[in-house]
Amino acid sequence: MTIAVIPDTQISMTEAGRAWEPQVAWLVANAARLNLRFVLHVGDLVDKPYELGQWERAAAGLAQFRLANIPYAITPGNHDLTLWSPQANPPPNRTTIDGQPMTLVPNRSDVLDGDRRYFDDSYWRRFLPLEHSLRAAAGRAELVEVFPPETTRNVAYTLTASGIDLLLMTIEFGAGREVLGWARRVRASRLNHVLVIAAHDFIGTDGKIRGECGEGALAAQQGQLRPAEQWEQLSDLNVDLLLSGHVVECRGDVDCGQVGFVGRSTRRNAAGHLTQLLLANYQGLSGVGHIAGDSGYLRLLTFHPDRSEVQVVTYSPHLDRYLRDPQNNFTIPANL
Repeated sequence: MTIAVIPDTQISMTEAGRAWEPQVAWLVANAARLNLRFVLHVGDLVDKPYELGQWERAAAGLAQFRLANIPYAITPGNHDLTLWSPQANPPPNRTTIDGQPMTLVPNRSDVLDGDRRYFDDSYWRRFLPLEHSLRAAAGRAELVEVFPPETTRNVAYTLTASGIDLLLMTIEFGAGREVLGWARRVRASRLNHVLVIAAHDFIGTDGKIRGECGEGALAAQQGQLRPAEQWEQLSDLNVDLLLSGHVVECRGDVDCGQVGFVGRSTRRNAAGHLTQLLLANYQGLSGVGHIAGDSGYLRLLTFHPDRSEVQVVTYSPHLDRYLRDPQNNFTIPANL
């Protein structure tokens, strides 16, 4: 059984981007060969959440997954839901989306004055509606919970394949106590499932949970939590695998220009079990054949219950190229 993990595609949705359509087409064409059971996107689906064309382009790709009956879930990233001013996204005078006013959200007390942040999910609701998720999953996976109600910002699916019962969950960027409380309730009734969580921002390239030792993290609105604060709420849930992207900051012994913004580490959670933490974001990858941020690499996670391990392979359909370095081609132990 294989799960595909697509990192930040924001640059691919711009006019110059070319990698999104090959990613989708390749996964659809190779779904049977891979035994592809689910596609997870770790957030920043689009670059500018007020640009209608970027959402339309993303939605056209997701429609191909639905036609192929491939279940998918998108983790909301900061570029998908959060806009801020007077920084560059959006311009200072941009306070509406689709003709509707955005919501000005108060900042946490530890954020600099003048960084006014706005929130809007109208395009998210329009292009990622609940009925689309249900249609893609029909007969392949069960959409068991969403939060807030009638949205797909935080979702939980179950599926069974290769003798493994999986619980797949997305939590939005900056998820606060309400979202994490929802995740705890979902987990409580499915304790025997292998739990995979996709979060937009969680660890850095050094493998550390962001916010623990001074690492930056963008969550800044009132009610949002940074990754280290989120871990305090998640560490006793027996999370088996936690996937993230977002990071464009190189820390530790990683050549990010050659291997991408990648990292991994293992944490012993409060229940005494091991959680595997994986980061992948290829926006800073250097090379030929693509513009910066549009290399089109995705990850294939293949579950091997007979060996109690997950094999991780990194491939770009856009470039028809594998990354074979130890940071992008490896296996991890898993309680399967």
